[in-house]
Amino acid sequence: GIVQRDEECDEGDANGDGIVDGRDANAVATNFNASAPAVAAGPPAVPEPSALVLGGLVANLGMAVTLLVLRRHRWAWPRPAELRESLGFSGNVLLSRIAWYVYSNADFATAGKLLGKSLLGAYTFAWTIASMPVEKITALVTRVTPAMFAKLQDDHPALRRMLLNLTEGLVYLTLPASLGMAVVADEFVRLALGPQWDAAVLPLRVLCLYAGLRSVVTLLPQILIAKHDHAFLRTNGLATALVLPV
Repeated sequence: GIVQRDEECDEGDANGDGIVDGRDANAVATNFNASAPAVAAGPPAVPEPSALVLGGLVANLGMAVTLLVLRRHRWAWPRPAELRESLGFSGNVLLSRIAWYVYSNADFATAGKLLGKSLLGAYTFAWTIASMPVEKITALVTRVTPAMFAKLQDDHPALRRMLLNLTEGLVYLTLPASLGMAVVADEFVRLALGPQWDAAVLPLRVLCLYAGLRSVVTLLPQILIAKHDHAFLRTNGLATALVLPV
């Protein structure tokens, strides 16, 4: 259960939108407490997949009960009129992220269909290496920027200044790393993987250049969400998911 929860935290950091907070640490601790007696007693009586699911359910149930005990709330039926704005916001953000997943993986489907499995493997490796600097650096920034943008959502000059400064910082960090990898792509592939992976050199160079420019637009979706322009984010994402694969 501990490994499962840790992997979920890592996945939240990798997508650029995920925010890992104290709730993950609490869930890990609760999961550990729920799993410790079973480990001490020896092999579990239930199959391993069931034990993993049960550990996650016990962790979330324990956290919910603890919150209700520490801060009591009256039970009430939901009121659709009061929830309409929140549900609309959540729906637009959810659709935009689903669309992002579709169009961000469309190139892999196209490469696999047109180029075959071997070249798809080379392209996938090139994408992973080229995206690594951008994803690792931007993940550290995007964990804290949503709260900062939300605080300044009504102060347009301050919001514009913060976006500019953060974007410049990201570019200064990611662009040299991406350009450097593009320059030494030949030597890197042959030394790290061998000459049989020479097919990955050209896509690695092209994708490194693209990854360096991608850091410029990393924070724009968060700005649109902070400004309550999530409808445009949803529409743009759905249009991109429909057009880009074609």
